[in-house]
Formats: sequence, structure tokens, C-alpha cells
Amino acid sequence: GWSRMVVQQLPQMPPPSINYIDTTHDWVSGRGEPGASVHVHMPGVLAQWVGVDGAGNWSIQIGREFPRGQVPNIEVFQAKGGYPNSVTVIFDYNRAQTYTLLQII
Repeated sequence: GWSRMVVQQLPQMPPPSINYIDTTHDWVSGRGEPGASVHVHMPGVLAQWVGVDGAGNWSIQIGREFPRGQVPNIEVFQAKGGYPNSVTVIFDYNRAQTYTLLQII
């Protein structure tokens, strides 16, 4: 006999959010899916995974301050086993704007 395998396509993870901070804070935090991991990238500063807790919160210490207008962009995406990674969200602190990369190649 033969068997048929059904492959279910899981939905893509929603992107995590980033809480607004000012340049005097050395923590970056946001919201995500409980149990997921958020990849936090500040070019030239850090690239690190951080876990999302059961309440849907994540936070990471940057460990330095930046002059006003010179905060690097913060890029985050979310991953969880079995699900396609979320899109990447980029927060530009100097303009206080969030925008989304629809696809990373």
C-alpha cells in the first residue's frame, strides 16, 4: 500500500513590535508572540536573539547611549519553530518612524 502525507503550511509569524524609547534609555523592548524569538539588529552595535516571555514581552539591553539624532536603526523580526519567519520591521528613532521590509532576500 501507499500512504499520503499532508503538509500543512503554517501561517507566517506576525512581525514583533518595538516600544518607543528616547536616546537616554539603553534598553530596547517590544511585544511578540509568546514562546517566539526576536532577532534584534542595530547595525554596528549588536545582532542578538532574545526570547519572548509568556506575556508577549521582550527586551534587550543595548549598553550604551547615543547622541541625539545618531541612534542606529533597529531592525527586528520574529521566529518560532515550524513557522515562516516574520517580515522585518525597522524603527528609525531619529525620525520616530516604523517601516516594514516586506521581504528579505
